[in-house]
Amino acid sequence: EALRTARAPARLEQRVIDGQSVWFDVGHNPQAAASLARWLASTPVRGTTRAVFSLLADKDLPGVLAPLAARIEHWYL
Repeated sequence: EALRTARAPARLEQRVIDGQSVWFDVGHNPQAAASLARWLASTPVRGTTRAVFSLLADKDLPGVLAPLAARIEHWYL
């Protein structure tokens, strides 16, 4: 039961801030980025999709950016 209901904080976590829906995802590898890209593709939103992005130097930057590049319209680095 614990494994079935386990949740990682900030993995597709929604919060409403100043009346705006904001989604948080702290994935940091290509697999997490691909999962987020699939979710973005299946969950259309009105307006601009923006990302606040940061990645440690030891992570796979090209592998993380590749699946998200077509899904994010504005990046804050």
